[in-house]
Amino acid sequence: MPWLYIILISYLILSISNLIDKIFLSKIVTQSIVYAIWVSILSIVVVILLAIDVGLNQAAGGHASLFGELTWMDPWFVMVSFFLGILFTLAIYLLYSALQRGEASRVIPLIGGSMPLLIYAMTFYYDPLDRKKLIAFVFLVAGTVLISLTPRDSRKKNKTRAVSLAIGASLSFALYFVLTQYLFRQQGFVNGLVWPRLGSAFVVLLLFFNKHIRTMMVQSLQPLSRKMRGTWLANQALGALGFVGQQYVISIPGVSVALISALQSMQYVFILLFASSLSFFKPQLLREYISPAIIVQKLLALAFIAVGLYFVSV
Repeated sequence: MPWLYIILISYLILSISNLIDKIFLSKIVTQSIVYAIWVSILSIVVVILLAIDVGLNQAAGGHASLFGELTWMDPWFVMVSFFLGILFTLAIYLLYSALQRGEASRVIPLIGGSMPLLIYAMTFYYDPLDRKKLIAFVFLVAGTVLISLTPRDSRKKNKTRAVSLAIGASLSFALYFVLTQYLFRQQGFVNGLVWPRLGSAFVVLLLFFNKHIRTMMVQSLQPLSRKMRGTWLANQALGALGFVGQQYVISIPGVSVALISALQSMQYVFILLFASSLSFFKPQLLREYISPAIIVQKLLALAFIAVGLYFVSV
């Protein structure tokens, strides 16, 4: 089951990228809309480079055997791709807004706890899970929910806002992944990865017409030193690598997008481990609340996720 190793490595990469995003959002780039625009721009650049590489390979008479071929699509699939690009930008904006208001090891798992259920509800009719995979799905989602549970605190307003944003991100990502798999199955991996960036580019250009947003974009770069800019760019490249790996697994025939979404619980395991370590050694970077009760809860969540991972692998 090679795809399982690819998706686990992808989620490990994404967990590191998510935590660095959290640090930048809370300490440096404080406007989530600005952060989302920069991420969209960089994702467009990365995919354009991929498209150029594939196109040059095809023009030279070769074949992009690893990724597939880039082709012109029917108007219907172009419209689907355009919508997917817009949906992706909306989803990451909601994700970063939620991250800005909540704890990394809790906001992201909240999204992951509901997203697999939404995806499975959307795909159950044509892609139901067999018995072993369904057991794995239940344990993985249960483990994710356990990780996301948090005690009440004095920041009730911010917490409620973060939950609302997280649910919105979950809905957006669920629809995005379901439609992305549909596009992959109909048009191939490269087409499904490259063409949706047209929608992202449209959103970016539309937002650039707003003078206030343009000013924020310029100002967001000013406080960053050369080293910090390099760190941020490297992190976005890391996130792009994890994203492409995840998308590649989704494009593999016979792989359930609902199960891939549930396996994202492994990303939350990595986030929990990294965030807890950072909170212990560098508490000024991430504020994570830890108590004996929460430790027991997280250990139980890890046990659930381990059982789910076992049933996926057998």
